[in-house]
Amino acid sequence: MKVRFAVAPEATGVRSGARLIAFAEAIEASGFDGVWLSDLPLGPTVDPLIGLALIAARTRALRLGANVVPLGRNPFLLAKALAQLDQLSEGRLLLSFVPGIDQAGERRALGWDGASRGAVLEATLARVRAWWAGQGAEGDAALAEIVRPVQDPLEVWLGGRGPQALERVGRIADGWLGALVTPPITSNILESITRDTILELARDVLKIPVQEREIDRTEMYIADEAFFCGSGAEVTPINSVDHYPVGTGKPGPVTKRLQETYFAVAEGRVPQYRHWLTPVYGGVKAAARG
Repeated sequence: MKVRFAVAPEATGVRSGARLIAFAEAIEASGFDGVWLSDLPLGPTVDPLIGLALIAARTRALRLGANVVPLGRNPFLLAKALAQLDQLSEGRLLLSFVPGIDQAGERRALGWDGASRGAVLEATLARVRAWWAGQGAEGDAALAEIVRPVQDPLEVWLGGRGPQALERVGRIADGWLGALVTPPITSNILESITRDTILELARDVLKIPVQEREIDRTEMYIADEAFFCGSGAEVTPINSVDHYPVGTGKPGPVTKRLQETYFAVAEGRVPQYRHWLTPVYGGVKAAARG
């Protein structure tokens, strides 16, 4: 098994081409495997296909990860754009299809108000793959060539942990993207500032999907990693449950990234979150000499 380490930029910084290029060049020079950009249709972030095309031109080995919301996109144009991005980057594209985060107004804006997001995702993926395989070109060799990615196959991963999502992953996906799962506050847990902070940092900074739902105790036995969070615990890894090791039995990469990001915010090293902090100034005592 090969483990890759990728990084996502700050949500507020990706609209600047110069900052995005500087970010990509810095993480490639630091030895990271890839960069991931997420598709937030109603958010202020750059479209991942546009941002990754810019990054592809300024890097040589960095893998280019795109979390794409296919809803509202023409399947042929999407297949062509993804194939050509894979061509321009010489086969560095990593791809996942996600149904969106269901923000207020998102479905209406994408033209799928009231439709099943999962069903639309499946239909679009099938048509995109057909174009990549040359099935939509109907003998037109030139057309087939511009819609053919370098990677054969170009893998498409899916996410989700619900029964329908996992069934879909097993049936049509090339891989599975996990998520950060936490019980809802109705599960007799504290609605804390620390918890809200961790969830926002996971979603907006680290681009980790977050799900709030009931968690069965047995899920802890097969989790890749787990952690506590709270005012006192901050972000504390859970290495075992009922004498069963969680994952490798050591703090996992997601927990470590959340710890590092949380401490960076708490110490004022992340400008976009400095408004969360309240400075506390101590009094200055002076000794008088007589």
